Amino acid sequence: MRACATCGRRALIRGASTREAAAVAGEDGVWLVPRDQIESSGYVLHTLRAALWCLTTTDSYRDCVLTAVNLGGDADTTAAVAGALAGIVYGFEDEREERDSRGIPGEWDDALRGWRIIAAVVCGAPLDVEDWDAELAGSALGGPEALTAQSARDFGDDRSRAALLQADPERREALFGEAARWFASGVELGDAQCATNLGVMYLYGHVPAQDSDFAAAACFERGEQLGSAESACYLGDMHRDGRGWPPDHDAAADCYERAYELCKEQMDLDNAHDRSIIALIHLRMGQAAEWELADLRRAGSLNADACHVVRERAYRHYHAAYALAVRTVESGLRMYSKEAAIAANGMERTCGEER
Repeated sequence: MRACATCGRRALIRGASTREAAAVAGEDGVWLVPRDQIESSGYVLHTLRAALWCLTTTDSYRDCVLTAVNLGGDADTTAAVAGALAGIVYGFEDEREERDSRGIPGEWDDALRGWRIIAAVVCGAPLDVEDWDAELAGSALGGPEALTAQSARDFGDDRSRAALLQADPERREALFGEAARWFASGVELGDAQCATNLGVMYLYGHVPAQDSDFAAAACFERGEQLGSAESACYLGDMHRDGRGWPPDHDAAADCYERAYELCKEQMDLDNAHDRSIIALIHLRMGQAAEWELADLRRAGSLNADACHVVRERAYRHYHAAYALAVRTVESGLRMYSKEAAIAANGMERTCGEER
């Protein structure tokens, strides 16, 4: 049962369709089974089959879970398994580009009991969320001269996490402001991660600025100067997306190349945060190689060897991105399922005929 479920889940993470994943899990054709032949008894094999039936006979998270509940029997178990699989497929509604009402409804996760604890775990924060509103013990540092880059980063991270969990808009804004001041202090002390974190806050509008893109770019440029691969990658994304500059794939590719070199020098594959960033950089390097390949084809290049080399490079980066993203997902950071799926699609596009 566990092996079948794991194979099906991995297939979904790789971007397989729901029916392809069901076949991988040993339930090929389950969607053709009449409803009255689907058992929701709590027996593990019945649960897996029922969950896959719900997944393959519906086309949205809401419908999948409601179908599981309406089977009756051990409905909570079946719905939990079906919902977990559907969550991989559809994600959160407010994160879907299509906004087609197929994702997890916002009102469902907002009403979820214990959502603050879940958010705390996702953010990597402690579970004693009731203590988070306590004031930072800055006075206990012994004065401004005792402030270090590490303490500034820690306090900034604490305020930022608290802001993400804060429902009151005014308090949320104040907490993000405190976080930004701590990160700015860390930048002054030469901390690359503080520069990156402050840039992210500007990029996503968590703190006000007259020109948020300019402020974000300035932080990322400083972060890159201080040796942050993550900052260099964000700069590449800004060039790619036209944030602060006109869209420029060449400039983006240069930034990704710098990020790649920096991550090889400084990042640790055994560190979960570093591993996720390395996966993202490999993904961007694969995309940049595909841009290069497209340029060669647009120029009418007849050099098959040159195209082959670039395509091979793209494939290697996508393969590395996929392996690292899956490892990151399996360690508990489920939000990297999207990166795993994108990398898998990239591997398929750039896989040579000889593979």
